[in-house]
Amino acid sequence: MTPTLLIDETATVGNRRQLLHLLRSGTAQDFVAVRKGNAYKSYGPRVVSWLELPDDAALNSRCLIIPMTSCTRRDLLAPDDPRILHTAQKIQQRLLQFRLMNYKTLKLPKISPDEELRPRTRDLFRALALPMAAEKDLCEALCALLKKEGSVREVLSVFGCAVLDPLYEAIHAYPEHNKCTVEYITTGVNAILRQRGEPGKLTDKRVGNLLTSLNLTLWTRTNVGLVLWLTHETREQIHSLVRAYRVKARPIPEGSAPCDLCKFVARIP
Repeated sequence: MTPTLLIDETATVGNRRQLLHLLRSGTAQDFVAVRKGNAYKSYGPRVVSWLELPDDAALNSRCLIIPMTSCTRRDLLAPDDPRILHTAQKIQQRLLQFRLMNYKTLKLPKISPDEELRPRTRDLFRALALPMAAEKDLCEALCALLKKEGSVREVLSVFGCAVLDPLYEAIHAYPEHNKCTVEYITTGVNAILRQRGEPGKLTDKRVGNLLTSLNLTLWTRTNVGLVLWLTHETREQIHSLVRAYRVKARPIPEGSAPCDLCKFVARIP
C-alpha cells in the first residue's frame, strides 16, 4: 500500500534523465531500479504534470494522459478554500476505508472489451477498474475511454514519424537493397522536417537513438558509417510500426513492385 506520488512542473527537475528512468521502471511491483550504485523501488501510483509531453514514447505508453486547459469561470472555489479541503479530507477517508475493507477481496474484471486493448493499456484498465469490477457498465465505459485515449497516448513523436517515413519509402522504392545507411535516413528525416516547418534538424546519433527506441536495432558500423540492415524481419517491423502508430507515410513511388508485406500486415486484426 504505497502512497501516491505527486510531481508538479516535472520538466523543471534537475536530473531529468534519471527521473524519467525511475518513472519508467516503477511500473512493475517487484522491479528494482539501479542508478549510480543505489537501488530504488519506485512502484506505486504517480501523478505528474508537464507543460508538454516528454519526448519518451516508452514512458508515455505507460501513462494515462489527461489534457488540461485553463478555465475562464470565476465562480470556482480555490484549491485551498476550507470547504474544498474539508470535502477532500472526507473523500480521502472514505476511499481509505474502502481500500482497507476490500483490499483482499478485490478481483480483476473479466469483460470482453478488455481483450481489445493493447498490453500496456490493458494494464491501466485493470488497475483503474479493480475497485469497480462488479459494475460492468462502468468497466465498459472506462474501457471505451481508454481505447479512445490510446490514439493520443500511443502516437509517435514528430521525430519518430519522420524516421519511419523515409524507411517506408526506401523499402518500397528499392526492394532489392538489403541495407540503408543512417546518414541516408537522417537526410530524409531532415528534409521531411523542413517541409513540415519544424525548426532545427537531427543528427545521425539522434536518428540512431530513435531507431533503437523503435526496436530497429539490426545496424552495424561500416566504412560508410552506420548501416541498418533491411532483412525480411526489419521490413516487417517497419510495416507494423507504420500501421500500429497510424503514420501517414508518403505514397509509395510509382513503378514500385507490389509489396506482399503490405497485404500481410493489412490482414492483421
